Amino acid sequence: MAVLNLTEERRMAFASLARDLETIFGERFVALVAYGPRASAAFAASITVADLADAARRADAWRAANLAVPLFVTPDEFGRSLDAFPVEYGAILRSHRVIAGTPPFEGASVADGDLRRALEVLA
Repeated sequence: MAVLNLTEERRMAFASLARDLETIFGERFVALVAYGPRASAAFAASITVADLADAARRADAWRAANLAVPLFVTPDEFGRSLDAFPVEYGAILRSHRVIAGTPPFEGASVADGDLRRALEVLA
């Protein structure tokens, strides 16, 4: 795994996003993981419609900070969907930075067969 390099400005923007997510999810917050200069995944133990509505109200501020609205996912859902999104999730696993919280990828990996199948479909 390569650690994603971020500028100080990007780190500060992601840190602000992490604080918002900690407010939204409270004790259910697991981690904010950056996987690009604007892209991130917000991990929570559970995610409700009310959480997403709260996030939607904050989305304009995130965009103003030049951040994309994060992917919202539980660690379990991420693990169960590695076969469905092997290219996308494989890229996240290969290069990311945990901004806040506990690293959510313990033991996660993309199976070679899933990646091969996805690449054949894309070809």
